[in-house]
Amino acid sequence: MSVQSVLYPSMDQRPAAPASGWSRPLIALAGSFPLLALGGHVLGFPRLVTVLPGLEGMSALTAAALIALCEAVWWQPVERSRHSHAAAFVAMAIALLVLASHLFFGADRLSGIVEAQLSFSAVQAGARMAVATAACVLLLALAVLLARSRPHLAVTGSSLCLLVASTALLSYGYGVHDLYALAGFDTLALHTAISLFLLALASILAAPGALWRGVLVSATEAGRSTRRQLLLVLTAPLAGWLLLHMSSSAGLGVGVAMALMVILTVVPMAVLVVRDGSHLESLEHERAARAEAEAHAAWRMEGQLAEQAARIALQAEEAAHAQAALFRSQKLETVGQLTGGIAHDFNNLLMTVSGNLQLLKRKLGAEHPLLRHVESAAAAVDKGARLTHQLLTFSRSQRLDLKPVAIAPVLASARELVGPALGTGLQLRFDDQAAGAWAQTDAGQVELAILNLLLNARDAMPLGGSVTVQALRHEEALDGGPPRPYVMIRVADGGTGMTAEVAARAFDPFFTTKEQGKGTGLGLSQVYGFAQQSGGSARILSAPGRGTTVEILLPEVAPAAAVDRPVQAPAQSSHRNRQVLVVDDDDGVRAVIVDCLREAGIEVTEASNGADALARLDHWRPDAAVIDFLMPGMNGAEVARRAQQQWPALPIVFVSGYSDTLALDGVAGAVVLRKPFRVEELQQRVAQALH
Repeated sequence: MSVQSVLYPSMDQRPAAPASGWSRPLIALAGSFPLLALGGHVLGFPRLVTVLPGLEGMSALTAAALIALCEAVWWQPVERSRHSHAAAFVAMAIALLVLASHLFFGADRLSGIVEAQLSFSAVQAGARMAVATAACVLLLALAVLLARSRPHLAVTGSSLCLLVASTALLSYGYGVHDLYALAGFDTLALHTAISLFLLALASILAAPGALWRGVLVSATEAGRSTRRQLLLVLTAPLAGWLLLHMSSSAGLGVGVAMALMVILTVVPMAVLVVRDGSHLESLEHERAARAEAEAHAAWRMEGQLAEQAARIALQAEEAAHAQAALFRSQKLETVGQLTGGIAHDFNNLLMTVSGNLQLLKRKLGAEHPLLRHVESAAAAVDKGARLTHQLLTFSRSQRLDLKPVAIAPVLASARELVGPALGTGLQLRFDDQAAGAWAQTDAGQVELAILNLLLNARDAMPLGGSVTVQALRHEEALDGGPPRPYVMIRVADGGTGMTAEVAARAFDPFFTTKEQGKGTGLGLSQVYGFAQQSGGSARILSAPGRGTTVEILLPEVAPAAAVDRPVQAPAQSSHRNRQVLVVDDDDGVRAVIVDCLREAGIEVTEASNGADALARLDHWRPDAAVIDFLMPGMNGAEVARRAQQQWPALPIVFVSGYSDTLALDGVAGAVVLRKPFRVEELQQRVAQALH
């Protein structure tokens, strides 16, 4: 910031009106003196020209120049004012001519020529414009002309004029003879000095944004200090005049007068300096305190910014994890849909093979030589059914039997189930730290998940080792939801571990790092699928050489109340002449179902799709219907709903590898038989429906 911007903070502001405030009365008062002097010249009144006898008078040329300056200063605040500039040029011309006269002739001869030409009365012989007067008129005229383009120079010119006029006034106060002895001041009249002083002050006050005006009227400590110091400065000439008067009239010695002058000026100034210094010191302390507060605020701000940056980084990291989880979920969802479709078609194949093997076995005798081949084929079908079951669990197409399950009995059952399968080289430890905990899940799927994880642990430790199965209570927020309690089942081994890349793909179906023929790649997929369907999650914590830990989170629930289960009516031994509608789009599966029901003495009508079945139901009501759930076009749930609209209370038995709970909600009394099923199970379910 420059000094000029501090002294004149608003020089660029352009008032659009003539002089106002203190400037107008000062200009009016300054203009009254030359008007009176000019009137004295015209009318012949010497007192108006000289003010007091024995003093220099104001020449007519000086009066004209001062009147022109009054006009110029009056219109100075108006931007590009023609009145102001024209009057300033007139005053400047007069001043330059007089200065030229002093330069060439050593005196003002122009005033005498003007008075003679205008035939003024010689009221004051020798009334001439002094060099100091001409210089002040020139400075004020330049100040008016430069007020807009060079405001700082304009204020400087007005200040110099103020200094010259103050010198003349001070000399008049101390002794007029001393003033007239000064070169350039010899013909300067008293009222000329007063007019110049007032015009210079008015010009300064009229300058746009000048510090003089602002600091004098300011209510701040700076304004008060300026007014105190200005008052002290103004008292010094008064004190000097009093002492000078006393020394001449009362015989006061010059030395004593000088001593009193020093005391009257220096002591108040010292007091004022000390006071202002004390105030400046307090301001310095205040500034230091404010700087310290600002530094502390900056430190706090830096801390807050650092904290916010850390929070943003954490949010970005969480967003990246969430995006990765979303991508993984979408990928698994896509793979799940694919595997679900494959499993459905594979289920139909297994159902055809399994059903025909069961029917063939029932026709062969116990000692038939082909029986062992049939049983071997049936065992292979059962193994394929288990693989399909795992695929359906991962793809969420297999409906779980979700209900409150006590964890402790499930762990005990899993321990009995996996004991022989692990061999003797593996040390197995069960640690139940969730005593009395219940979870919303499928008990059979929990056992199967533990079995799959323990088999993986066995394969990861060919030389033996220890595996720990833990159950503990845990609280966590999954998928951005609120924190809630879970039962965590943790299976930890000390095996070879996995890399981050392998762990990221471990839940993918058919992904395996085992040798060919030693793994299906469906074990961890079943774990992930059943945990998701249970409303929980599963994750892998592993590193090469540090073992693997798999954590399964299952929603913790309150213990289930005991429910009295109704006793089912036994299946009828014979249902001859009862009619059942069988609807399935797969010819092989439909043929197996028809043969099984006809073996039980039931009359069967077949339909290969939903539209064909509904057409038959328009004019015929069967005793029950066996419907495949997943069919092209109209699915089994829609066929069942329309059939029950036509024939209310029609018993329905669904057969499918899929179990869509929402789709079956609208079917009254729906029974689901999962493929591949046993012949006896189908016959029993249909018999119960016919009962």
